[in-house]
Amino acid sequence: MLRTRNLQLYSMVALLVAVVLCVGTAWAQLPDDVYFVNYYVGANTTGNADGRVRIDNPGVNNGADICADIYVFDNTEEMVECCGCNLTPDDLKVFSINRDLTSNATETVHSGVLKIVSAQQNPTATRLCDPTGGNKKGINVDNIVPAPDIRAWATHIQNPYTTRKGYVFTEEEFQDATLTTAELNTLQETCFNLQNAGTGRGVCSCGTGLD
Repeated sequence: MLRTRNLQLYSMVALLVAVVLCVGTAWAQLPDDVYFVNYYVGANTTGNADGRVRIDNPGVNNGADICADIYVFDNTEEMVECCGCNLTPDDLKVFSINRDLTSNATETVHSGVLKIVSAQQNPTATRLCDPTGGNKKGINVDNIVPAPDIRAWATHIQNPYTTRKGYVFTEEEFQDATLTTAELNTLQETCFNLQNAGTGRGVCSCGTGLD
């Protein structure tokens, strides 16, 4: 009887350890300085100015090109667009929030959250910068490999949007956030489903590099 109880206890401990390890793996923290968050407001509003997002590759990642994988959310926490944009060393890309980041959503959006993952190029994938990570039918074939480097800023049109002297603008650097494997997988899978829904929507544009 004692041996049976011991076996049961060992089995329960082993199961608990396995669960802890699985949870730890799912929520494992990836490298620092790879995940950036900001917001946008007043987008696609008649008579309102257009905001900008500026992303730079400072060139410190051994002088390599780097991907800015961008995920755009609306104010109901739904992803509305995503895209992967290549930046060469010392490159600066300028994005119109209205034209590049929100114009291809399924519905008109006015405010929400912007997320960027700084990542390595994937020379074996169809796209060097693929925000889905090569995701196919729920399977991450070529997972995004985060790599520190990019810097990004966003302008905000504040409420009240205008004064007698014009629009009220502020600019803020994207803030560092902790990227876990669970969050990265969610971003990739949601982006894949969005871009492959058959609507032709959900793909943002990488901008022109010009204001």
